[in-house]
Amino acid sequence: MSVIVFILLAAAISAQLYAPACAQGRRTPIITTGPEYSLPGPVQTLQGEPPVTPLVMDPPEFRAIWVDTWYGPSYFTAEETTTLVDTLANNNYNAVVAEVRKCGDAYYNSAYEPWANNIAPGYDPLADLIEKAHAKGIEVHAWIVTYRVWNKNWTAPENHIWRRHPDWAMTTYTGNILDGAYYNLDPGIPGVQQYIADVVKDVVSKYDVDGFNFDYIRYPGTIWGYNPLTRQRFNQEYGYDPPTSSYDPNWGAWGDYRRRQVTDLVRKCYVEAVHINPNIKMSVDSVGWSAGNPNVDFTGTRQYYDVFQNSKAWMEEGIIDINILMNYKREWRWWDQQPDYRVWSDWLGTMTLTTDRHAVDGPAAYLNSINDTVTQLLYGRSVGCDGLCTYSYRVTNVDGRPASEFFSAVKANLFANPAPVPDMPWKSSPTTGILFGQVTDALEPNKPVYQNWIYKATVTATGPETRTVETDATGTYAFLNLQPGEYAVTASYTGFAPAQGTPTVTVGTAAKLDFQLTPVLGPSDYKPIADLIDPNLIPDGTVIGLLGKAVTVTSGEFQGCVYVEEPDRSFGIQIRPGASSPQLTEGDRVDLIGILTTLTGERVVDHAYVQTRTAGQPLAAMGIGIGDLGQPPTATGLLVQCVGKVTSTGFGWFTMDDGSGSIKVLCSGLAVPGRGLAVWVTGIVTRDTSGIVLRARRQADIAVVTKAAIVSPSGAIGAGFNLIGLPCVAMEPSPGVLLGGLELTDKLFRWDNAVQNFVTYSSTNPSAFGNLCRGNGYALLSSTASMISYQGIGNSGLDLRISIPKSGWCLMSHPFTSPIPWLDLMVTNGAQTLTLQQGAAAGWIGRIAFTWDSRIGNFGYVGTGARGSRFDDSMRPWRAYWVTTYQDNLALIIPAPASPG
Repeated sequence: MSVIVFILLAAAISAQLYAPACAQGRRTPIITTGPEYSLPGPVQTLQGEPPVTPLVMDPPEFRAIWVDTWYGPSYFTAEETTTLVDTLANNNYNAVVAEVRKCGDAYYNSAYEPWANNIAPGYDPLADLIEKAHAKGIEVHAWIVTYRVWNKNWTAPENHIWRRHPDWAMTTYTGNILDGAYYNLDPGIPGVQQYIADVVKDVVSKYDVDGFNFDYIRYPGTIWGYNPLTRQRFNQEYGYDPPTSSYDPNWGAWGDYRRRQVTDLVRKCYVEAVHINPNIKMSVDSVGWSAGNPNVDFTGTRQYYDVFQNSKAWMEEGIIDINILMNYKREWRWWDQQPDYRVWSDWLGTMTLTTDRHAVDGPAAYLNSINDTVTQLLYGRSVGCDGLCTYSYRVTNVDGRPASEFFSAVKANLFANPAPVPDMPWKSSPTTGILFGQVTDALEPNKPVYQNWIYKATVTATGPETRTVETDATGTYAFLNLQPGEYAVTASYTGFAPAQGTPTVTVGTAAKLDFQLTPVLGPSDYKPIADLIDPNLIPDGTVIGLLGKAVTVTSGEFQGCVYVEEPDRSFGIQIRPGASSPQLTEGDRVDLIGILTTLTGERVVDHAYVQTRTAGQPLAAMGIGIGDLGQPPTATGLLVQCVGKVTSTGFGWFTMDDGSGSIKVLCSGLAVPGRGLAVWVTGIVTRDTSGIVLRARRQADIAVVTKAAIVSPSGAIGAGFNLIGLPCVAMEPSPGVLLGGLELTDKLFRWDNAVQNFVTYSSTNPSAFGNLCRGNGYALLSSTASMISYQGIGNSGLDLRISIPKSGWCLMSHPFTSPIPWLDLMVTNGAQTLTLQQGAAAGWIGRIAFTWDSRIGNFGYVGTGARGSRFDDSMRPWRAYWVTTYQDNLALIIPAPASPG
């Protein structure tokens, strides 16, 4: 008896649940002759032609079917696609939800993922489907499986996201990454969210799809979401690790956090897609798993607490247009699944009335007989759902009956006449618009978690209305349903300078305004210049600040970069500005911040942002011997001038030689001087794949000069021991030419600073000795007094830098034709430049220098300022001087005389 009572009671409950469908019945069809839904009057016909047969149309209803791509039938070939479209058209469907990405693969021409392996090469299923479906008046909604990206039994291509980012795997709290046979990406990782959004934008921008459909836009269950990067994010935000038990008091916060990740992706994709195509219809496949009643408490449903999918909130916020409920229940299970189907259908009917978004009932035809699916579809229609969508085209019933029987039954009982898709007033007659964008760090640091996105930046829009939001983990903000008009928008974040914009919001569109925020430069951001000299001291990727630097290469002179230099000319560096950098002119003094990196061996400040800029006087270039360009302290990044003879030429380049070495000069777009000419070349010392090069900024940087007769005074070489040097660059710098007539073998000596020893000249091997170069000193034993005369290149009035790479003794010469007071010299270590007295006090260099005093036949002193027969205050032309240093990698800067010599 109890069994009979139970059966009767269940039947009564079932009848009561089904009552709304019986009471409401079929909707009345509308007769029309075209796209309108009512006749304006009697049908008119032309005389002699047959009367127009009115077209009977059902009321608007979304009529669709999911078409998966695991197995056929599907739309793998042109023939299958034609069959699919014809089947839907003949049975009065008006939409198809076609899977275009089942597992990180593509049934379309993707910029991110490989073609699926079960379609013929060269065939684009999505393009073909769109063309054929649109010809029959059928909408195409591109369906992707969102977070699932690969199968454990497949080998991913080298460039696949799973191969490139295994660190993005969704993980259980035990460390497992396999969800059955599949790998998923973790929603809590910002890079994952951006990647999926990029996939969506790729489809929407390339294909004329009517809608975009998200499947598996959820977690697999409560044990998932524990990727180390996500756990790190959560801990930084909440101060504790994600709990692993629902009994933990923090379990609710952890659930809210995961739920927010999915919602953020839905919102981000919605605004990006609408920005590309304002008419796009975004839909999600939400779960309707058995458990709590959504009509009583939606937060008690498995959709909400188990897989962290909140389609109710998405409809209410307006970040989806259609909620397609996967209402997968067996109709014959009248004791549990049948009533649960109706509970969820009722909820859909309520949501379509309370949210002004469309709700579509999606029964599982593959679980039911044809009759039972028809019964469920009728119930979904009866409670006011905006449409129906069955899963799936491939399997239409549980009994193995032909698909034709399923479509015939659906047509006979539900889709007897064609029907238009329901209107979406928020798209067809909008009254508001959308404003969104991304807030990024102007330095664009590739941080492990947030990359260059700023999370929880505050964005405020003030105009026809005022609103404030925070950015998500990809730096995305969005104002939906915003009143049209012009807005003043400010983006701000602690430690960064705020940024502003004035966008205009128009109805029915999504305006995009991105912001780049720049860190406020503080003492903790600033790295001393000394640290930059050795690339090993500061690794690439470090944020550095540079204060008060002088611009030497202006905006637009070199593609993609400028150069700045310390005002004391100790150090220069290439700057690659970020998008928001101002135009810089030569001489500007700037404070900037950027990311240190290395390009072709050159230290570079990348993604630089100029925080302050003031006008200033341009820095003068500093003369330097070509041989010293590769000597420490580094000259890379400095504005220098080299003088020499042109030795070879090419398109946009030439080489020059001053006796100490040869350098390639890059001069793209400038006139190239002829071979054999004497030139002064001003430019930036930089590097390319060939090594150190000199890069001219403008045509005035290349000056052809007239060779001059350089003649020493009488007695420049005396009989006996001499310390000599050249004040100008010689056109023919070999000792045999410059000192012709003198015996040089075993009489001429060059000091090698690197080994702290002499190199002796030999006429049998003159190349071992090298050339006589300006700035270098030489010892000469001569049997007679002599003069020095040669064809040379006059000095241009610039200071000259002479490298002293090794501590100890250095033999250098005065490079100019007029005397220079010894105490006017400066010394640099490539980080700072000191006066000679300061350098001596710092322990860099000795206070005095020594030269040979022919008056007494012994060494005399230079530099103390004391008076006496053995002292001198100035460096003199044609003389060489012994200088001692106490640390490696220094350079002397010898100021040019008041009048060039």
